[in-house]
Amino acid sequence: MEVIRFWQNLKQAAAPAKSIASSGSPFRLALTYYSSDGNAMNMPLACLSAYAKREIPDIEVRLFPIIHDHNDPADERYTVNGFVQQVSAFRPNLIAASCMSPHWEPMQPYFQAIHSRLPEMPLIIGGYQAILSPDETLAADAVTHVCVGDGEAPLVGLIRKLMDDSAEAIPGLWEKSAQRDVVKSAPVLSEDLTALPFPDYAIYEDQDGNLGPWVVSTYSKKGLPVMSGRGCPYRCTYCNNTVMLEQYRGRGSYLRKYDPERLVEELARLRDRYGVNLFEFWDELFLFDVRHVYRLLELYGKRIGLPFSISARVEFMDEEFFRVAYDAGCRWVSFGLESGSESYRNSFLGRKMSNDQILAAAENARKVGINRLTFNIVGMPFETRENMLETLRINEAIRPEFFAFFLYMPLRGTPLYDLAEEKGLLLPDAASDYRLDDRPRLNLKEHAGGASNEELGEVVAKMRDFQQTNNRIDLYMN
Repeated sequence: MEVIRFWQNLKQAAAPAKSIASSGSPFRLALTYYSSDGNAMNMPLACLSAYAKREIPDIEVRLFPIIHDHNDPADERYTVNGFVQQVSAFRPNLIAASCMSPHWEPMQPYFQAIHSRLPEMPLIIGGYQAILSPDETLAADAVTHVCVGDGEAPLVGLIRKLMDDSAEAIPGLWEKSAQRDVVKSAPVLSEDLTALPFPDYAIYEDQDGNLGPWVVSTYSKKGLPVMSGRGCPYRCTYCNNTVMLEQYRGRGSYLRKYDPERLVEELARLRDRYGVNLFEFWDELFLFDVRHVYRLLELYGKRIGLPFSISARVEFMDEEFFRVAYDAGCRWVSFGLESGSESYRNSFLGRKMSNDQILAAAENARKVGINRLTFNIVGMPFETRENMLETLRINEAIRPEFFAFFLYMPLRGTPLYDLAEEKGLLLPDAASDYRLDDRPRLNLKEHAGGASNEELGEVVAKMRDFQQTNNRIDLYMN
């Protein structure tokens, strides 16, 4: 009986789309993602919206962010019921969610509630949660499809399948069959970014055509996140990028960039359309194709005239690059140290740069007047109290304009997760948060050769003290 009911639900989800399409009514696509405080943009959804609108011109796309507003948790807009009411009123034919692994658990009540209200509604999950844990993701009652790679073509393929009431398998998607078996296909790679439209920022606009409050960016309330490309060539053991590189091995170039000329034209349009005063390049790694970057910096400096921020690896952060970047408008560089212990970083994290390289790179940026933001992790497998103190000490030597640190979170499928699993360090309940509260605890079991919860708390207190005395720039500056 359950198999029959499940198949009926999928058929019911497809039938309205078919009748709407045949009658000339538009297909309605609801997009959602998790934002803990309402101040974070989701770039993948903007990319998906742009592609869907290009391929299906009469489609209606609407964004329904799942927002946890800690300042007013009782506001109905931020409750599960409020979310369900808003989505239901839109009467979507498909819900597509972009989900990071840390957000999977807090999003579950929303998915379950919308499934209870609209049991026939197909729900597709994309993002790193779906890519790293497709089986876990598809096992959720509310989920009918997961996207295991780039999402543009698979999403449009699913929309067309629902509109046509087709039974064809869709490349790039896993989906539940009538017998609740999983029909799997290989991930899709959008190798040529020049064939794709630029992200659709319109889904973040308010009724007056201004960008909504959830696009408030990290560095400035008038900043705008952008990307010059996709992909990273490194295999850091704690990072999902290792999984991505493995699944696309031998299938094309995972490291992709937009054409510099077209990108600068788009940035000029965004600047004029939204009145922004800063661009934030959200590339996993801004600088890996030197020729591309120098051409982009040349064009940006001539045509855009706004400050911008980037992320970089210390191996590429020489003084010549920073002088060129500064002249083009670069005012912020973010770079990951993760651990200040050279031996731990090399042995456990797959990051082979030396402490001398880190210090030199930070100094190169300081010399030309570029602000530095360092990212650091604490509480990793077999990381000792002394290792964490080394992280603090190297940041004390750098004195970055902003020091940020986060709690290690095991990401399924990554080498460091596999090590923690092999050694029996994983907690029974999957860790779901990298933020540190007032009583920090490891996202792992306490173990021989690693710091205790008490030691973690001690080091975190020291790092917070350093933040108070060191951090000299407000990331929300005007």
